[in-house]
Order: sequence, then structure tokens, then C-alpha cells
Amino acid sequence: MNDHVVRVRFTEGQFLGADDLLEEQAYRENAERRHRLGGHSWGIVSGLQLAHSGRAFSVMPGLAIDGYGRAVAVTAPIRIEVDASRQGQHDVWLSLETTSNRGDVATVCLTPAEPETLDPRHPVGVPPTDVASLPHSAVWSPPGPWPVYVGTVFWKDQSISTTEDNRVCAGLRGEAVLAPSGRARIQVGAESSNDTTRFAIATEQVKVTGKQAAQGQTPHILLTPRLGVDAAGDVSVRGTTTLGADLVIHPSQQAHADTPAGMTFAPIDEPTVASPWTFYRTQVDRNGRSVDQLRIEIAHPGEGGDPTRNRFVVGTYDQYGFRPCLTVNADRTVIAHHDVTVDGSLRRSPSGVDRNDPRYASAAIDGFVQGFLGAAHGITHRIVGDLNAVALAVTVSKETDAGPTEGKPFGYTVTVTNFGSAAATNGQIHIVISINKLVKGHAIVVPDVPNLTLEPGIPFQEDLSFPVDATADSVLRIEALALAVGPAANVVSATAKFSATVR
Repeated sequence: MNDHVVRVRFTEGQFLGADDLLEEQAYRENAERRHRLGGHSWGIVSGLQLAHSGRAFSVMPGLAIDGYGRAVAVTAPIRIEVDASRQGQHDVWLSLETTSNRGDVATVCLTPAEPETLDPRHPVGVPPTDVASLPHSAVWSPPGPWPVYVGTVFWKDQSISTTEDNRVCAGLRGEAVLAPSGRARIQVGAESSNDTTRFAIATEQVKVTGKQAAQGQTPHILLTPRLGVDAAGDVSVRGTTTLGADLVIHPSQQAHADTPAGMTFAPIDEPTVASPWTFYRTQVDRNGRSVDQLRIEIAHPGEGGDPTRNRFVVGTYDQYGFRPCLTVNADRTVIAHHDVTVDGSLRRSPSGVDRNDPRYASAAIDGFVQGFLGAAHGITHRIVGDLNAVALAVTVSKETDAGPTEGKPFGYTVTVTNFGSAAATNGQIHIVISINKLVKGHAIVVPDVPNLTLEPGIPFQEDLSFPVDATADSVLRIEALALAVGPAANVVSATAKFSATVR
């Protein structure tokens, strides 16, 4: 047996016999086998599913390449009758059988199923040396069959079932796949000994020189890696990435216990234009010092827009829907919806004064009048002034443009503002919801803060949700009552109502 390829050669006037023609066919068949195994790995190419009907099962048409590079083609279903004496679970294999009159024919063989020892990549009866051999070593005729696993069949009495798990499918061998246009490339494996990349996808980056543009020449195409996986399993992505579902981050199994799993942002130059709805890290100069900032940028609606409709919200989700804990509006208003615990010092910076604000003129006049009257009335005016130092206003509004819909939660916002000059303490908000004048529940206190403080000019907002348990055309009413205590221990209050028809 030769271990190298021998080609049949003919001479002029040579007498040809059947053996010569058979040798010629064998040479070409072996060349095809080497070609199949050189550019591909063995296994199922297409089809060959298992189907069952009555007391029989069939191997459907398809194509496979066995480990010796031979094509195993099934052009019509191969039907196997169930033998009642061999009931149970059996593995189904497909192989070539050489006959004297029909040549190579695809045949089906059954072996007792052994799930613990089944290895479709090491078929029973194939020498281990052949399984481990390289494709270019197959230079002689195959010594025997190479079964290809197509599935498992189980029958008992009149019941038949099949599975097709763990089938070996044919693959490709090669360093890279290049698009005919040259504008895309898939790399499999490292290109050099110093390259740790194991998988990469590259797309074109057109580079046009000034001379090429002037002469109308075809631009030079550069392939830039966009997705890469290195030998350590690290994945790198270059370019804008869009996710169609959630991003779930798990710690690496090889990571140390003290290595956190999360997102890390590399610093970028500070954007010169707005970057709405982005999350990024940048380095800025503040008073001669370089400061790292991790930013969440909120879009501002612009002139004439309502900045309170664009928000960054942190909250939780419960049976009533999403409940915010911290809200930042596009107008830079920060709202804490529940208790705030401060570990350290809390400093309050002075706020700027808008002289065009009508409240500024009113406060200035009120201060002048109160000062003038204070000199005449003394302590009597001070008590009256303290009684009027808190003025509450409450509103109820929809969170979205849509009204209440039958069977869906209805979101609404309660806003309480202190337009007075002093803080109000022990604040509470009571809400009563009714449908067609029928109260759906007792009054509730929102939020669950027993000592809410309402600072002057700082609105307090609470986003709530109510499950609409009503039919269409019903009238939903929401009534809100705000209570607080002024500096003179006086109780101040404000009410608001909202109503809408259920759709």
C-alpha cells in the first residue's frame, strides 16, 4: 500500500483493460475524498431527519460526508419496519455498503442505545487511528464503513418516538471567509504566531486619497475589525452596537472572587454638542484640575418645551406599578420621593433670584409692608406673619397623554408646592379614588413619610398608578388633599381634583 498519491498515466497505443479504467476511477474518487475532507469536516450536510408512521420509521432524503470523505446520499426515504422482538431504544446510523451490482449504497444500521457511552464523533467499528488521522492522510481506498449518527428511535408496543440530538454536522476548514466584493471578512483562528485573536469579523472602511478623488479612481478598501474574540475569551466590539434585548452580565468563571462583574467606561473627550440619552465617562477641567465624570445626559426639549417631561428616574416596581424614589428633570430639578439619609454634612447653597418672576416682586413688596407694619404692631404682627408664611398648592395631572383605559393601570402625578416664605413640616398627602362616585378604597397617605418637609418654591412630586377596575364610559375621579404645619404651629391645606372618562 503506497502512502503517496499515484496518478494513472496512459500512453499512445496502449491496450486498456477494465483494471486500468478502475484505477482511473479510483484516482478521481480519492481526489474527491481528499477535497471534501480538506475543505470540510465530516458529518451531515442536510436532511436525513427521522420520521415515523405506524409500526415503521424512515430516514428522510439528505446528504452526509463520512470520515473517509465519501458522499452518503439518500435520494428516497429508507423505511425500516419495527421488529417486535427488538423493542426498546436504538441508535440509528447511516453508512455506505459496497455491492457487486449496485456499487456504494446508503444503508441503515441499528445499535442498542447507550446514552452514557454514545459518542457520534467516534463511530463504533472505526479504528481510532483513522478517527485521529488528518485529511491529507487519506490517500488510499477506505478500509470499511464509517457510520454517521442520524438519531435515536424508541418503540414499545404500538408507540414510536424519535430524537435527533447530538448529530454531527459537516463544517468548513479554513483560516478566513472573504466576501466576493472584498468588503467583509470572517477570520477563524490566529493569522500569525503573535496574534491572539481566535475569531474576528471585519468590514470595509473606505479610504479615499485626494489624488484618487481628483482622478475618479476606485478608493482603497481597508478591512477594520469590528468584533473579535481572543484566546482568553475576551470579546471586543468596535462601532455602534444596538441590542435587541436585555444585557445580562455574569462574572467570569475564571475571575477571582474579588473581581466584580459590571460595565467599565473608558474616558472620552468632553462632547462639544449635546448627547441626549447617553451614558458615558469624560474628563473635564475644573479650576485647573482634571476631573473624571460619569454622566447620564437627559435630553432638553428646547425652547417652548416642558422640561419636566424628560426625566431620569430611579425607583422600584410593585403591585401598583413603577414607584420612583429619585427623579431628575431636564430643568435640573432633583426630587427625592422618600426618606433621604445623609452620612456626613448637608449644605444648602443659595439659589439665584429671577427678578422677572412675579413672585419676586410680590415677596419684595410683602417684605417692605411687613417690615413697616412690624415697627408699629410689634409681636402681634409677627404671629400673623407666621400664620401666613406657608401657602400650599396641589395639582393632579396625567403622566402621559393617554387617559384611563379599562383594565389597565392609570398613571398620574401629584405635585405639592409651597409658595410661602417658610418651610412647612409634618406634611402629608391624602388621596381618594372613586369611579362613578363610588369610593374604590379608603384614603391613602402618599408617600409613606410621616414628617414630609415642603421647602419654599421646591415642588414635591409623586408618580402613582391605579388599576382601572371599571367599564368603559365610567368616570374616574382622583381627589388629593395636602396638609402641613406652618412655623406658628398652624395647619395649612390645599386640595385638587382630577376626573376623566374611562375608554
